[in-house]
Amino acid sequence: MGMDALLGHLTQKPSITNTSSAQDFDRLWERWEGDPEGRASAASRWCLEQAPWMADVVEARVLAETPECPRRHIAVARLALARGAAADPTWRPKVAQLEPQRLTRPPAPQERLSETIEAFYERIYRVPLQIIDERQKRPLHALIESQEGCLRVDPELGRLAIVLHEVAPLRLWVVGRELVRTTNPSGKVSRQDLRQALEQYGVKYTPRHIRRVLAEGEGTYWNCDGERVFLRSWEHVATQLTRRATKDHVGDIPHNRPGRQDMLVPVAGSLEQWEAALYAAWFSNRNCPTIARETLEKLFGRDQTTLRRWEAQRLEGVLTVQRNYAQCPDVARYYDLIPSHVVGYWALVREGKRSKLVQRLRWQIANTYQVSGIRQHVHKGKAKKVRKVVNRTADMPVDSMHDGWHRLYFDPLWKLRSLLRKPRRAARLDIDVEVQLPLAYVWRGVDRYRNGVFEVNLDGHPYTHADERLGPDRRHYLQRMVVERIAL
Repeated sequence: MGMDALLGHLTQKPSITNTSSAQDFDRLWERWEGDPEGRASAASRWCLEQAPWMADVVEARVLAETPECPRRHIAVARLALARGAAADPTWRPKVAQLEPQRLTRPPAPQERLSETIEAFYERIYRVPLQIIDERQKRPLHALIESQEGCLRVDPELGRLAIVLHEVAPLRLWVVGRELVRTTNPSGKVSRQDLRQALEQYGVKYTPRHIRRVLAEGEGTYWNCDGERVFLRSWEHVATQLTRRATKDHVGDIPHNRPGRQDMLVPVAGSLEQWEAALYAAWFSNRNCPTIARETLEKLFGRDQTTLRRWEAQRLEGVLTVQRNYAQCPDVARYYDLIPSHVVGYWALVREGKRSKLVQRLRWQIANTYQVSGIRQHVHKGKAKKVRKVVNRTADMPVDSMHDGWHRLYFDPLWKLRSLLRKPRRAARLDIDVEVQLPLAYVWRGVDRYRNGVFEVNLDGHPYTHADERLGPDRRHYLQRMVVERIAL
């Protein structure tokens, strides 16, 4: 039997009244030209709702002209249901026909790829898309300049919260502490007052999310009793986070422990902006340190991509990253300290009344992070007491409190000289003091490209200066003059 005969045999109207026909099926099939998957889904749905006796015809067209895909299998399963509906004598077609906009031809795949997000959103939801950038709405540098919503936070406590992924409970705890200071010194706040305080400081949390955060911080930051929230002390929170970080071996607790003087940090904005603000506050508390990114990864528990995104997107106008380079005046003396990524340069060195060209080595070292705007609180508060409690929790006695990293970067120069004079002074007083410096960098200034320049130095007497590296043009000119003088 041919296709036309089969179509004529299967499209004979049954005894019940029905307006569906093979012409409707052909029009529907043509409207979905260019989208075989959507056409198979629409045809099977139409067959199930309006013409179940055409299930064999629709299935033949679907299997012949639709590629292998999940929507094809769904269409075949729907056509199997249509066969069962055709055998049911009580079946009646749905009165509601397909809407005209459902029968219109959808955009072709090429048109969909070129369609913008705004046009796609408006075509689907029938309303224009509005994208609100939180950084443009409330940028961090504007909050810091106006000191709007800047609350007291221990920078090391904020760093541990970032490592342990507990910055959301920490923000509620910081807002609750400020609310307690101003209204109720007993340490008790109501949930309603806490929600109003969060909204006042620019923290957009729904009541459901607040309940979720309160459940997450239960026992560490507060204890909830119905509508009342009892905030825990600074010592308790620092002890809990220190114990957890020590157990998980994260956060470098031996060299970076809570108990620092509070910093005034803005709490408004998104969760990532809050993390970036804590990140900048830690640098400000450390007096703009020179530190490697590998060390920052260990301290904050975030990869370098995340840290760079914070610096570029969230901390624009607040944090400035200065690249630094180290210069080596004597290759033979510091041969063991030279890394593999070293490069050479030419410098014009003056010896007495004469100048000469010498070739020296330089390499990139850790960056310096300069923070502006984030201030330190005027009072230390209970920082010393918190540090003692944390030391007992981390099993660090008082005698080992001063054991830390060896200092690598010296600015100004007299600090290195003072450190090197300790053994000589101790020898005069018969005191056994040994100072071992495996590596030391002395600050020499900023070059013409606004990069920081250090010098490898272990004796306290510098031999280079910041802007001694010659550019290509001047170097070639001086080399040519030297060659001409030798020829003469």
